[in-house]
Amino acid sequence: QVVAYLQKQTYSWEVILSDDGLTDGTLEKLQQFAQKNSAIKVLANPHAGKGPTVQSGMLAATGKWRLFTDFDQSTPLREIEKLFPFTPDFDVVIGSREITGAIRGEEPWYRHLMGKGFNFLVQILAVPGIYDTQC
Repeated sequence: QVVAYLQKQTYSWEVILSDDGLTDGTLEKLQQFAQKNSAIKVLANPHAGKGPTVQSGMLAATGKWRLFTDFDQSTPLREIEKLFPFTPDFDVVIGSREITGAIRGEEPWYRHLMGKGFNFLVQILAVPGIYDTQC
């Protein structure tokens, strides 16, 4: 879905798949997937958690604009189009599933509640004013 969406766009793009040292065969599947398209790169990282894995991917990216998103499409990639109008005026643009008017996809109520709790803690401890660091 991601590649099909990107291939329809008029801008250049690359996809960095940054693996967190998984040992379940995921890395091999990602590498096979990447062989089909030169715009897809796979990074094999040692297991160190989400932060270092995301950092590795961002540092490997070559584009002027960079998007971090989980590949499971919990936030569909087409949502990036809502961010484009803000890019001329800001260095960083952040999406949120928690702001007024946001529409959330289907997820169990308990997952939504856990996400709200996590976001609250992150705001207190790390990034005040950012309502959804995982969007």
